[in-house]
Amino acid sequence: MDNGTEAAVIAQFDRISALPDAWDHNRQYQPEILRLAGRRRRKALDLGCGTGELTRALALRCGGVVGVDASGGMVAEARRRNWGLNIEYVEGDAEAYLRGRRGEFDFIASVAAFHHMDEGRLLGLCAQALAPGGVLAVLDLYRERSMADYAASAAAAALNPLYRLANTGKLGTSSEEREAWAEHAGEDRYKTLREIRELARRELGGFRLERKLFWRYLLAYEKA
Repeated sequence: MDNGTEAAVIAQFDRISALPDAWDHNRQYQPEILRLAGRRRRKALDLGCGTGELTRALALRCGGVVGVDASGGMVAEARRRNWGLNIEYVEGDAEAYLRGRRGEFDFIASVAAFHHMDEGRLLGLCAQALAPGGVLAVLDLYRERSMADYAASAAAAALNPLYRLANTGKLGTSSEEREAWAEHAGEDRYKTLREIRELARRELGGFRLERKLFWRYLLAYEKA
């Protein structure tokens, strides 16, 4: 991502951070991420932590949690919502934060943030930063390419209104939310599941990659 694009994405997330808290598809899969985290972890890291929802949940399971996000607006909102907990928030680039860290974390998670970075390089840095027995969990979106991708997308589109109604009591979102996310969507660049699998095979070795219903994948890796 070039500097101009990166600045635009950060500005978009600064705008999104000011929106009211709302349900999104990432929350469907937070219980799975927390199961991968387990309990009594020493230290956890959330890359692209946003407003801190996952860091808050991890703080109940870990001795300490670090949340990193490039958006100053997101970090400020995360600190406001989660003050007093065993969480440290860092405004900055995920790669720069991870570089040189070895064996420091027992759990690393990233939700809908990997596609904004160099996924291969970041996977390698995460593997280095994990302690033996540590777990990496990546939930993100992928680019549709195969017939299976398109079939899953059609099923998600059909079920999406029902899930939204069940979780929010509404079928749609506000015009402000739609405008903010539509602006951001223009900067999104996703990899296919095949590309993600190839990067993970190169950087991690053993891993598990699952397609999820709502346009997402879950990558899980445990360091030997």
